Amino acid sequence: NPNPNPNPNPNPNPNVIGCTCVGHVRLAYLRKDPNFIALAGGLQAANAYLNKVSKRQSTLGNFPPFTQYDYNVAQESRVLFLDANGSVLGSNGIVNMGRYVAVAPANAAGAIRKASFA
Repeated sequence: NPNPNPNPNPNPNPNVIGCTCVGHVRLAYLRKDPNFIALAGGLQAANAYLNKVSKRQSTLGNFPPFTQYDYNVAQESRVLFLDANGSVLGSNGIVNMGRYVAVAPANAAGAIRKASFA
């Protein structure tokens, strides 16, 4: 259940990204949060996701790991999981860690699909 006080908590490290809210945050705040927008894949993708979420809830868990990881390590970041119904990963917030997935205009995986990794 969302926090009964859904006002955003201050960022624990405002020198990293000063306007990112932490906790169960009202969707209106996330629509303007540059970190959330970037993680969602841009403004259009962020709004599309928040529009879907808004049909079920008025807040969303946003827990950026500003102080937990070494951001000098290449590609260390978070993948946006778009299920809010408890399926697959059982998550309704953007809290799961992972790597970015590249999107290619062609089937790049075809070349390695039958490769031997032994």
